[in-house]
Amino acid sequence: MEYFPEDVLRDYGDEPTNLMLDLWHKECLKQFKNDIEVIMVDRRHNPQLRDIPGTVNSASPCVFDNKMHLALWLESVYPLEPVLVTHELGHWILALRGFKRKSGNSEAWTRWKKQTKLPAHDTAAVSRWKAQAALHDCR
Repeated sequence: MEYFPEDVLRDYGDEPTNLMLDLWHKECLKQFKNDIEVIMVDRRHNPQLRDIPGTVNSASPCVFDNKMHLALWLESVYPLEPVLVTHELGHWILALRGFKRKSGNSEAWTRWKKQTKLPAHDTAAVSRWKAQAALHDCR
């Protein structure tokens, strides 16, 4: 699956996008003691989102190459629309700060939050992250 790494988001994003990415990393380090890179993916690569009619933008945790990422599943990845990136990041930053999500699977969010507090080099944690990613079909 093709995805765009965070440096592409920074290169083609605007100043508010870069500030939100910085804020995301600050919150990750504060909450998890671990940094989680943001990637951008066409939502049609996600089996849970590809067949939904209309415009859909979302985000979810995923594991690629044994590394945790926050995947931004966007309707269109080209051209980059910075407001969509900041919007989706905003949901997750608020969630990290303790604001409850009104939709989605809060049990999955709680489980993911607990898992990501484990050290990245912990092979058991990586296995659990892979299991969580399998729920989102991110590979």
